[in-house]
Amino acid sequence: MCNPMSTFCLNLKKFLESNMEFMISMIKNNPDSPYWKQVELNLLQLQGLEDAYYGEAMNFNSTLHLKPMGLILININGDLESLQTVLSEDHVNHHHVIGSGSCSALIKLL
Repeated sequence: MCNPMSTFCLNLKKFLESNMEFMISMIKNNPDSPYWKQVELNLLQLQGLEDAYYGEAMNFNSTLHLKPMGLILININGDLESLQTVLSEDHVNHHHVIGSGSCSALIKLL
């Protein structure tokens, strides 16, 4: 999808890096939050998978260093359509409904 890197892919990489920085700052700034603790545990699990893939030893004392175009990209597959709409170079109208405009399966089920 992102080989070679298009404008969308460069914007996606920037977005994912910014999002990761935000999550890490929220984890550090909210040490007593059960929500951010679960986010941290989820990211640590993903970090362990990525480290194993690249043959690196997991260092629990280091900061998270997930590659934005690695396993995170696989995990956001369901969001890529919306992100592509928003982050593509030809996106000009920021006030329209993204995707089909319908609810997700989870919301419909509930």
